[in-house]
Amino acid sequence: MATITIELERKVLNLNKDLSSVALSKRNIFQQQFEDAIKNKSTGWQSLSIIPNSSLQIDEFTLRRMIEKYSEQAVYRPIDDMRYFFSYARRAFTEIGYPPLFYRAVTDRRMTQNKSAISAIGEGIAGFIAQRVYGCRKLSRPCQDGVDIIMSADNTTYLVEAKGTALIDRYNWRDNNLGKAYLEELSREVLSSHGIDIRSVRGLLIGVHLQNELHYNCSIIEINIA
Repeated sequence: MATITIELERKVLNLNKDLSSVALSKRNIFQQQFEDAIKNKSTGWQSLSIIPNSSLQIDEFTLRRMIEKYSEQAVYRPIDDMRYFFSYARRAFTEIGYPPLFYRAVTDRRMTQNKSAISAIGEGIAGFIAQRVYGCRKLSRPCQDGVDIIMSADNTTYLVEAKGTALIDRYNWRDNNLGKAYLEELSREVLSSHGIDIRSVRGLLIGVHLQNELHYNCSIIEINIA
């Protein structure tokens, strides 16, 4: 049974509860104000110091259980699917007994990943991180509605959103997708939920980058409302 290493990093976004009306407004001037608040109120990326070596390990059997528990994707054996993809990406598919190829490919063809498999693994890892790092337990798993997972810990409601990718340029995806559009969307969810929940509400945006079949990179953005 394979063991997967997860490298962790995080940043923290502290928002004022008074931004709720601004966040939900459709007017350009208020949308710009909300985007500026997100940009100015977040810390830089840092190692997750509360975890030794800022990394966790999860065996394949546990990850399969996490996917069953937290993913809404209808995909068969996503871990095996991505293992096959990474093997194919290494171009190690010359059959036994055939002579090796002594020339390079003329064109570098793009290989398409199974997005459902990536999403399923991302959601499973997000649930695992919320349990292991933040001590959360699952309250609800909405399907095609709202955030990915609603969890609870220490009298706080956690809204967890998971995003997965297997793109080569991890940092470009993290900064331009995870840290912008996805972050703005979850921030609006957290701000609007804060006004109707008697408990404190916290957001966790967890981006999972599949580097290869045995190594994942996890970027966590914590959203706190004051």
